[in-house]
Amino acid sequence: MTTKKTTRTKETVSSVSLKDRTNDFSRSMSSKGTEELEEEEADSERSFESDWSRDENPYDASNSFLTKIIKTHKKAMETSEDERRRLKELLFKAEDRCEELLEMNEHLEREFEKKEKQFRLKMEEEKTKGKQFPEREKMEIRERKLESELAAVKTMNESLERQVLSLKIREREREDVLTKLRDETAQMKKSSNNPQVLRDEIRSEEQKEQQTLAVIAETYAIEIRKLKEKVEMYEKARMREKAFGFQQKHQQQQQREKQQQYFSFEESEDGEENDDEPRPPLTVAKRLPSESESPFGTLNSEGRVKAAIVRLGILDDNGDVPKMRNF
Repeated sequence: MTTKKTTRTKETVSSVSLKDRTNDFSRSMSSKGTEELEEEEADSERSFESDWSRDENPYDASNSFLTKIIKTHKKAMETSEDERRRLKELLFKAEDRCEELLEMNEHLEREFEKKEKQFRLKMEEEKTKGKQFPEREKMEIRERKLESELAAVKTMNESLERQVLSLKIREREREDVLTKLRDETAQMKKSSNNPQVLRDEIRSEEQKEQQTLAVIAETYAIEIRKLKEKVEMYEKARMREKAFGFQQKHQQQQQREKQQQYFSFEESEDGEENDDEPRPPLTVAKRLPSESESPFGTLNSEGRVKAAIVRLGILDDNGDVPKMRNF
């Protein structure tokens, strides 16, 4: 039992140390990559702001800009080579760790075989004892305990095999990252040798930006058109409500006049006898929302469209409503 406890403690310590190393590796990769990228961006911005002058010739300025781009590409290549070296060192460390885990797995397999042999010997001895002695229930309880211990050892072995497989998968992912870095460096070398390719890429990016701006402008125009239609629908509905409300008011006034005439005629006939009888309640006309209560106030159709645009936040750089086509 003592040997089993020691082997379990060693396995747990090895698994915990492996998790710590993988976490340290991922943190170091993320922190170093972000720091190097921030330093490169800051250097490029400083050099561009310091060397640029508005009085230069545009041809000379373009040449200096291309030389700066080539220098930045070279710096990026140097940083990628450093990253490759660092990744290689980490891969070597991972390989060493995998070898250690494989050795541990072999050691555990040997111990498992020894325990299986011991278990078989114990089972044979217990069977012989069971034949000699009638205490079979105790023997069965011992056999069950030994079977549970063997199952626990098998589960530990399976967990170690899974850890080895996960390390192999991580090694493959790192190899894929190295191949991607190699391809990127090759493309950067080709682009640095051909400045015309860089100009074409810059032009293509500008064309893409113009296309995206045109699409955004069309979407804004469609939204403004929809808002204009909604405002017109609201105005028509409000006019209908006003006309319907005017008719209802006229009808209610006629009904009140008739009721007043009828009750006045009955009071004149009955006198003071029918004063205690209940009278029907007077109907109250529905009140339309005033101009102050409406969401648009006293604005016309164009003013309502502009108010809706301001609510949506669609404004120019100067804070005005954009003047687009189809508006």
